[in-house]
Amino acid sequence: MTRPDAIVVSGMGVWSAAGSSVPEFSQRLIHAVAPAPTLHLTPAGILTLPAPTPPPFVRFPQARRMDRCVHLALAAASEAFAAARLESVDPLRIAILVGNSRGPAGKWSEPRPPRLRPSHATNTAIASLSGALSLAFQIRGPCLTLSAACASAAHAIAFGATLLRAGEVDAVLAGGAEAPLVEPLLDQFLAAGLLGSHPDPAFACRPFDRTRNGMVPGEGAAFLVLETATHASSRKLTPLAVLAGAALGSEAHNRVATRSDGAGLAEVIRQALDRASLSPDAIGYLNAHGTGTMVNDAAEAAAIHTVFGRNPSPPAVSSTKAVTGHAFGAAPALEAILAIQALRAQKAPPTWTCRDPDPDLQLDLILDQPRALHTEAVLSTSLGFWGNAAALVFQRP
Repeated sequence: MTRPDAIVVSGMGVWSAAGSSVPEFSQRLIHAVAPAPTLHLTPAGILTLPAPTPPPFVRFPQARRMDRCVHLALAAASEAFAAARLESVDPLRIAILVGNSRGPAGKWSEPRPPRLRPSHATNTAIASLSGALSLAFQIRGPCLTLSAACASAAHAIAFGATLLRAGEVDAVLAGGAEAPLVEPLLDQFLAAGLLGSHPDPAFACRPFDRTRNGMVPGEGAAFLVLETATHASSRKLTPLAVLAGAALGSEAHNRVATRSDGAGLAEVIRQALDRASLSPDAIGYLNAHGTGTMVNDAAEAAAIHTVFGRNPSPPAVSSTKAVTGHAFGAAPALEAILAIQALRAQKAPPTWTCRDPDPDLQLDLILDQPRALHTEAVLSTSLGFWGNAAALVFQRP
């Protein structure tokens, strides 16, 4: 039985290259359709995975002049808001926490127009993302945009649980949104040597593969509605999952790469398990950060092996970024939803493009087919520049 003070997920929403609703997103990932149908080659020869353009948000027409990340956020948040029936909650008692790595990158990279509109001052603010959600849904509680590089959305979800436990709010709309597919930003990642390549573009991102050589940037947004089990019950909502444990950390090691032994992430995973009161053998599936870069995939595998390596049955592991693209700060929210859906369906998605698994990584990788699960708990891990790390543990309610 779910404890009354447990933090539960009562609604979810997605808008991404791999699907524009939670059911579509789950179907594509779990049935191993890859990559997303929007795989695109830019004029500069960079592979990307853009999301479909959302329809205009009628209730907030000012959004039309805002950054694309706002459009994606509104689309995903609308699905989560409706699923959790948040209109029945006092707007003063709802928080908005949005994870984002790169800010309104499209607005920042636009050529200067002949005449600057007064709205440019607000639309280029980092807080424009959470602010737009506040105005669109008339939510009047705490409203923040958080940044922890590619672990940003996991930080938003974890901080949302903290607000609920403190009694500051009754519900939290937490997740992430990112629209990083602009030329100046893509050029930076190309110069850093982080972008993957392959003669077949569908295999450009190959997480945990022996031949992996980088990521494919993507865009998207995903949101979870969090509340206590008691509050959800009072609204006659059936929880989708329990956020049993969350932990955040920073390695203070390197600006880009995580420690080769994965010690920072391993510690964060242990903390999340402790807070969930679970032993490592309780985790049946782990959705990994798994970007497809040589160094970070190895470090993440080392962390997983450190925590779970002595288990007789370590968790099945997969990375889904070959299908979704790497949506930077929004990626942890997309992957949290996928982990929850795997838990609910008891079926985990494969690492679709990993055809030659790196034997040095010592992981129980799910490869070309989904795998049936028999588990009560799953884990989602995230890493980011500047040593950011996060782990989220979800249980069946």
